[in-house]
Amino acid sequence: MNETLDAVPIIVFHKGNSSYLKTCLVQARKTNPRSRLILLGDASNAYLAQEKDLQGLEHYEAEAFSGFESFLKVYKHCSALSFRFETLSFQRWFVMREFVKRFGIKRFLHIDSDVLLFCDVTELASRFEGYDVTLMHWDETRNMGHFFLLNRMEFLDEFCEYVLKIYQDDAEFERLKSKNFSKNKKRKKSFWISDMSFLGDFYECVGDKAFFLEECRKDGLFFDDRITYPNSFQAEFGVRRKQRIKKVRFLEGRPFVFTEDGKPMVVQMLHFHSFTKFLMPYYVCGRIPHWRYFWRTLILEHKIVKKFLKIGMN
Repeated sequence: MNETLDAVPIIVFHKGNSSYLKTCLVQARKTNPRSRLILLGDASNAYLAQEKDLQGLEHYEAEAFSGFESFLKVYKHCSALSFRFETLSFQRWFVMREFVKRFGIKRFLHIDSDVLLFCDVTELASRFEGYDVTLMHWDETRNMGHFFLLNRMEFLDEFCEYVLKIYQDDAEFERLKSKNFSKNKKRKKSFWISDMSFLGDFYECVGDKAFFLEECRKDGLFFDDRITYPNSFQAEFGVRRKQRIKKVRFLEGRPFVFTEDGKPMVVQMLHFHSFTKFLMPYYVCGRIPHWRYFWRTLILEHKIVKKFLKIGMN
């Protein structure tokens, strides 16, 4: 038996040379030594395939895989976030569709580049047999694909064609907009359409063929939607709840989160959404930074972001 062939490949899509990208990849390699580790990137991050701690990393230029051009022709920007950010989020699905077809991949895990894995995906995969994909909820209308285990390759074709269909049908696009009204009063635009909106809408078509990872919590296994959203879990660092992140503690080298009533859950992965990406190297090492460092770094990064927003470089 060839362990590499039997193991679940891990695919990361990322353009640019963000500092946290290598952290994500090194952690994925460390926790999944049997799996193919694939980066669909660009010239700026091609050097990572030569790094000693990323032995076996396969790097491919994302632009070498076609199909995205048809999407750009019909895309309608409806978000307070940048055009580049939103279109890149969509592009990954079209690129992965062409990539897995070209290389004959039958199943894989896709993770966002701000995700840290603490599990062997191949060992967990049997939990999700019988389902097309794994998803998580963002809210009542949007689903996330930041830990996206795909068991049926036809799903990518169906999803990408569904996205194109909605954008080309004005009535359908208006229907989708009506479901995705932004509740954030600070956003300049009333509607927020992203790939998560389409994953939420498409789920209504595929129904029980999607496994929602929140279900694993009843077995004590924790898959993180986003570390910035404590919800029913213990939190730390912030004064106000919206500023806080989930409390994570390492016990005998394994990360745990805790429900508000103190029940521990074994962390399988963490999603360092938004401003928390600078924390990723600490959690890889099993160390939680002191709260003073957390706030000093956060305030500095916030000032930098505001500066770039002012000059339109976001």
